[in-house]
Amino acid sequence: MRHPATYNRHRVLGIATTLLVAAMLVASLVSASADRLELRNGDVITGTIQLMDAERIVIQTEYGIMEVERGAVLRGEFGVADGEVIDSLLFRFDFSGSVDDSAGLNLATNNGMRFVADRYGSPAAALRSDGTGTYLSIAPTGELNSIEQFTLSFWVQLEDLGSTQYLFSKWNRADGETADGKFTVQTGGGNLTAYFVDPAGTYHWVTARAVLQSQIWHAVSVTFAGGRANIYVDGAPAASDRFDFAGLFADTSPILIMTAQAQAEDPFTYYNAIGAIDDLRLYSRALSPEEILSLAEDNGTE
Repeated sequence: MRHPATYNRHRVLGIATTLLVAAMLVASLVSASADRLELRNGDVITGTIQLMDAERIVIQTEYGIMEVERGAVLRGEFGVADGEVIDSLLFRFDFSGSVDDSAGLNLATNNGMRFVADRYGSPAAALRSDGTGTYLSIAPTGELNSIEQFTLSFWVQLEDLGSTQYLFSKWNRADGETADGKFTVQTGGGNLTAYFVDPAGTYHWVTARAVLQSQIWHAVSVTFAGGRANIYVDGAPAASDRFDFAGLFADTSPILIMTAQAQAEDPFTYYNAIGAIDDLRLYSRALSPEEILSLAEDNGTE
């Protein structure tokens, strides 16, 4: 027989997932052992936030994964005290004179890219690809191969918007509507498209249109969790979609930066980007819109 207190607790939490009232989320960035949501009806949910966007919050609790309408939340506690987003960071490459991962966990190889000035104008602080087959490769690891949710964040300055250019690729090949890979980010004509490969190998995509300009540094972030995909440009939401799958294809391909492996005679030249990239980060969760904005606010103009 189920204990009444346990039953009531499950019932309250079930109601919390569907409650929708007119209220704004007031977020306090404080350090805590767990994320905490205080709802308008007085309930409190604690756990680990896996996804937070304009519509909903997905939080892992001791009772399982729960979805809460964002408008039902009165206030929340999440993030870190100094505003630097470091939780769940898998790698960070700031390209300050080297291609070392500041987390010290991932190995990158520079295939002909050269160091150039970053968005601040600091010399040798970003990496440039010239479109002739120069790119950065990051060796696959078990953690990268099995990632199911993520945030990809980087700064990019493109010199040409005309052709299809890949900015990030964990993807070996595609055939029809299927792919042997996990996800990619490409640009063409100022558009930005992110592709995601479901567990069965079929790829899906979301596109943000006319969001990039040439010769200008842009902050780009792509998030995926629980089937929800988002693209942010310069800290602002640019496109989103919700798919009918929650996880991603488990592949073993390396990560390629500023190119993708095309099925062509010269595979790394075919989709090779012309431009510079900086502050490349990958997280093992979907950052909140507030966290995405904090990454983009450092625009190098002050």
